[in-house]
Amino acid sequence: MFHCTLYLESLSQYLEDIFFHCDQLMRGMYSVWLHVWFTFFPREAFLVLDAQDYFRNPRAVLACIFTHLGLPAPSELEWDAILTQSHINVAATGKEMLPEARKAATDFYAPFNRDLAELLGDEKWLWRGAAGE
Repeated sequence: MFHCTLYLESLSQYLEDIFFHCDQLMRGMYSVWLHVWFTFFPREAFLVLDAQDYFRNPRAVLACIFTHLGLPAPSELEWDAILTQSHINVAATGKEMLPEARKAATDFYAPFNRDLAELLGDEKWLWRGAAGE
């Protein structure tokens, strides 16, 4: 599946348009892309983040990003301006994923998430609890 994922990205625009929905699935196969990128760039050049961490505590995640990029921490006034910006997908707010859909997604992404957890040395990518199994 890893090779198919990489191959699909090299198709012509015509075929990419036909397989558009496959491309939507491939976006969640993070480990496939990281393996390739880690071949060409040092691991420490990357900061891999979980969107759920951001939604729970945007200031902490943004502080990690500033540190990773070597940028100075924002002032309290700047933090206020940054944190008052909307970061919620309003269209999805309050909507729960159907249990069958969650199981299908969890089963589909399981091998990629196991690979991601191994690659990054962090089991948080295994979709446990509310986000998965």
